[in-house]
Amino acid sequence: MSWIQTYTGKKFWPLSPRAEDIDDKDIAHALSLICRFNGHSSRFYSVAEHSIRVAHLVDSWGASPRVQLAALLHDASEAYIADVSRPLKRHPDMIPYRNAEALLQAVIEEAYGISDMTLGERVLIKKADSVLLVTEARYLMAPPPDQWTETALPLVLDKEDILGGDSPDVVQSRFLALLDVYAEELAIGEGS
Repeated sequence: MSWIQTYTGKKFWPLSPRAEDIDDKDIAHALSLICRFNGHSSRFYSVAEHSIRVAHLVDSWGASPRVQLAALLHDASEAYIADVSRPLKRHPDMIPYRNAEALLQAVIEEAYGISDMTLGERVLIKKADSVLLVTEARYLMAPPPDQWTETALPLVLDKEDILGGDSPDVVQSRFLALLDVYAEELAIGEGS
């Protein structure tokens, strides 16, 4: 099977992932360089920053550090296989991609000791992800030409709470620092 080379120089088999090949630095680096909305936002806003905000949102809702960690890593598979837009991802021809994404995300969860998430915890993370999606769209996208199907209500942000704007290096450092906090709180080892 084909492999990719990661930021840290590892061989990684995206269609046959192993928990021991998952690396904090690879995830943080790649996600800090991937722009949300396929790059159609008004300024650069990374998947890493989005993930940090999802983790903070579930924290503000009283979620445990374990759920906060899962929220931080909810898009971690994108570090290894990238993402595709929702309309394309939902197409029947994309079933192999969705299967590969689900397998990779399960291996990432195994690597971080969060594979036993309950349905309720997963629903909470999905809710936070949806709230952030509509919030990001409100502050980073042009007005929509038609109604979105997403029904979550956006957050109202302060003027100081600007989405995007930090360099990928800064966001990468923030992502890794937050990952370290959860690792310490949960007494887990690094994902590599």
